[in-house]
Amino acid sequence: MKQINIALISIFLLSACTPQSVLPPNQNYTACTLEAKICPDGLAVGRTGPNCEFAACPEVVEDIILILIAALRVGITLMV
Repeated sequence: MKQINIALISIFLLSACTPQSVLPPNQNYTACTLEAKICPDGLAVGRTGPNCEFAACPEVVEDIILILIAALRVGITLMV
């Protein structure tokens, strides 16, 4: 019984040490760093694409923000 366990463990360890790729061969891949850029609205965007550039910050819709502020000032409750 001990010999079978040792054999199974050996097979497992040997199979774990063989090089295996989960990526398709002959493709160029870029690994970007895990940095974040804080946008003016407080959201964070990461690096993306082949050049690892920061993603564009989402556009702030100033009119909607002004409408929400005005609604809160007059006491309108907004359901989101």
